[in-house]
Amino acid sequence: MQDFFLRVLWCSTVSFLAYFFLGHLSHDMATFRLPLTFLFTSPLWAQNFTKYLIEIIPAIRRHAHRSAHESWNGRYYAYEGNHIRFYLVDDIIWIAAADIKHLLLPAPDSKELRLLAGDHAIIPGQKIHGYTQTGLLRLLALRTNKRLALPEMIKFRRWVEYEALPNVKRLPASSAKSA
Repeated sequence: MQDFFLRVLWCSTVSFLAYFFLGHLSHDMATFRLPLTFLFTSPLWAQNFTKYLIEIIPAIRRHAHRSAHESWNGRYYAYEGNHIRFYLVDDIIWIAAADIKHLLLPAPDSKELRLLAGDHAIIPGQKIHGYTQTGLLRLLALRTNKRLALPEMIKFRRWVEYEALPNVKRLPASSAKSA
């Protein structure tokens, strides 16, 4: 990475000096100053950055391949660009707590977690904490029934209630991980 920034610094310096030098040659060439700077310094830029330009296409291809073949691809729901995993265990829908912790700000305190009791625990058959469907809906209800509820929280609650959970119930085998 340091090599890349040194190359940028080197090429920028040479381009600036060329631009500066062309400005002092003649005032009649003022309109051609920038195009001539590009013309004279483009071989330098090409020589220093061809390697990086050639590597872009394979990097995009590798990223697309990795995104398509990750182990949890197709086993989550997306809410505003965030992956949220749903697990179906003995006809109970569990939602991974780690996936929604940034949506539940501030983090649930001990009082809220006590109210949830068994609806917030380690997901059966998994090694991660989660909320049951009823626990998450209860927590969201506690937070959105207040007068000062955040609009983002209300929007998330509606998404969970009217889009995600009905879809998991409708297509349990294809839309949620089963234990």
